Amino acid sequence: LVYLNSQESYVVVLFFFFSSRRRHTRCSGVSWARRCVQETGTWGQLNKLRKRMLPDLAQKQIEFHITGFGAFGSVKENPTTHHIKKLNELKLKMENNEVKLNFSLGDLQVLEVAMQDCQEYANKMYEYIATQRAEYPNKIHVLIHLGVHAGSKNVKLELFSYNEATFTIPDNRQNKAFREKIYKEHSLSHLYKSTLPVEYIPHRIPENLKQHVELSQDPGRYICNYLYYCSCHLGVRSGVPCLFIHVPTFETKGEELQFEILLKTLEAFAEILQKENA
Repeated sequence: LVYLNSQESYVVVLFFFFSSRRRHTRCSGVSWARRCVQETGTWGQLNKLRKRMLPDLAQKQIEFHITGFGAFGSVKENPTTHHIKKLNELKLKMENNEVKLNFSLGDLQVLEVAMQDCQEYANKMYEYIATQRAEYPNKIHVLIHLGVHAGSKNVKLELFSYNEATFTIPDNRQNKAFREKIYKEHSLSHLYKSTLPVEYIPHRIPENLKQHVELSQDPGRYICNYLYYCSCHLGVRSGVPCLFIHVPTFETKGEELQFEILLKTLEAFAEILQKENA
């Protein structure tokens, strides 16, 4: 058996044993040769070797990299800052095997509400994912961005990002923008649609949460959309899916409810992606 990929090649030599004597097995479906391997304790070692040498046969691992934002304008305490803190706590529990989910958590951080910080994050993140892919080809990386929409009543899954920056207030580094292109190579009206199966999520989460989630086609044109478009632009080129999720204030939807919706959304995405890549 020969296994080849872009980084490595493996050659497996199989030895067959024959005997003139009839060997009785405990089960007619188990050959004498297989019993020899099992009883010498070598079968488990060979199975481990097979899994390492044939990674594409294993189930794909889904890893989410998630961002939130800090304070800006009249928003003195951003709900997404709290969500990132709770996700970091959850990640630690997962690493200690206290909690088991169908996905893993990667980079989790709170970003400054500013153009430069969004561009820098997106560029560095996609460089990081490229190196991770080379080392762990069986892992699917997904970017999830969280932001607050104070006027919203529900958690919003944003379907589109737009190549337009129009800031009603300056960002935290005093950048101003009015109908400016985020990437010059595209028109001002250019948009990206999330490559994640967003439309399925409201039907995949528990019944008691569905009324609190909705699909949205307008993420605004402030920093939330700016980061989303940067990630989509780089993601389309590298095949990394991403999504922006707007959450309301905690006064509108409590912290625990929002976090439960977030986790169930991640679980639903992981389940769909694993099936699609099986």
